[in-house]
Amino acid sequence: MKRATFIIAAFLFATAAHAAEDCTLKEYAELPMTVRANGDLTIPMTLDGQEAAMKLGLSDPYSFLRKSYADARGFPTKPLASVVQHIKLQVHVGGESAETVATVPSFSIGHASGKDYEAVLFDKGDLDDAANGEVALDLLSRFDVELDFANMRLGLYAQDHCEGKVVYWAPSYAAIPFRTDFGLHPMFKMTLDGKTLIVALSSDHGHGRMPMPAATRLFGIDETNASLQPLAADEEGRKLYRYPFKTLAIEGVTIYNPEIDLVAIDDKDECRPVYSHIPASGNFCLGGADLNMGVQEMRQLHLYFAFKEKMLYVTAADAHN
Repeated sequence: MKRATFIIAAFLFATAAHAAEDCTLKEYAELPMTVRANGDLTIPMTLDGQEAAMKLGLSDPYSFLRKSYADARGFPTKPLASVVQHIKLQVHVGGESAETVATVPSFSIGHASGKDYEAVLFDKGDLDDAANGEVALDLLSRFDVELDFANMRLGLYAQDHCEGKVVYWAPSYAAIPFRTDFGLHPMFKMTLDGKTLIVALSSDHGHGRMPMPAATRLFGIDETNASLQPLAADEEGRKLYRYPFKTLAIEGVTIYNPEIDLVAIDDKDECRPVYSHIPASGNFCLGGADLNMGVQEMRQLHLYFAFKEKMLYVTAADAHN
């Protein structure tokens, strides 16, 4: 399968008016992925004529900017509506205060461009000091997204291609459907030591994470298990443990000896996914997979998310034609 650069002149989110006449992938962007000092992944994005380093937010629904960066650039701001503010606070940084959004007059990711993008502002947003913000699923899901960890590059493609004709780099691959919750998180099935579980991706630094209630439900593992290795507490003071899992696999593509952190939380604090709408009660969480696979595991894979098809295509990172 060949790839071709596709330069758009229309607004970023305009939908193509015609169906693809061939199966050539049309590329919007081919961007380097950089691993920051804290382990986060960033990609370059141009904001009003200047390049910015943006954290890659594969597990967050909304893009945002660091408030100090937006202030320094002089982007105009306005107050957040209360319900939107509540959602964004819960997704990104827990209790950190966020009261405004900034309007970025123009922006581009590779060859795709747009105007007057509104981004919520946070004082820090759990970012590496060198990152200016985060580009998340509200933007990324409007493309097909390729994560090529062998070459540390991210590809963005038009979604008007022949269905299933996307893996150009290898002769064979795994293809599995994924589902998204209200926060747009892609979640799909994998097997961990033979047990089927729901997996999401996290581009946060470090290893994959599984809440202890999920480990108990799936494997009968709790904090009394003799095979657990205690780790240092996480940034929220929660106890972490490591269990000697053997294989994490997806349709024949296998990660051996995955280092997954088990997070000690109460059953009532375990996040379960919400699909299609906000509950009438207003009480919900975004995310809720059994396992959030971290960068350490993802770097062993080559991933292509076809968001329009709701399909994930996977090979080993070093697979090639």
